[in-house]
Amino acid sequence: MKELLLFLATRLAFLVEPGQFRIVDSLSSRSQGGDALLKLESRALRIHLARDRGQILMTFQPIALDNEWFSPGLLRGLLTGERPESEVLDDAWAEELRSTLPMLEDRLSDPVVAGTTVRELRRQANLRAKELFG
Repeated sequence: MKELLLFLATRLAFLVEPGQFRIVDSLSSRSQGGDALLKLESRALRIHLARDRGQILMTFQPIALDNEWFSPGLLRGLLTGERPESEVLDDAWAEELRSTLPMLEDRLSDPVVAGTTVRELRRQANLRAKELFG
């Protein structure tokens, strides 16, 4: 948990600035050297930050959805048309998320655009699955 909290505090601190996200839950275990999960929520978005086998990963979900989660790579695909090979969070990802998460929140907060945004994220997920599995 310590590594995950440190990453949040040093690289993703913009998430927990006033009026942004709030930490709503956390889990940790001793397995794999300390796997951990932080759950954050904003007005339109739910985020899971995880330390899994020494890697920091993120998934997000529009608040309006219950069971469907997306990754930062799908968000990049939505915004630029290109998806990365790795989605392990690092300094470069943190900088990208600083600019892209507010855009995503704005889209999901607008009822006119939210449905299209979710459909496009699903399309990106399908394209990725086809690339990976044929």
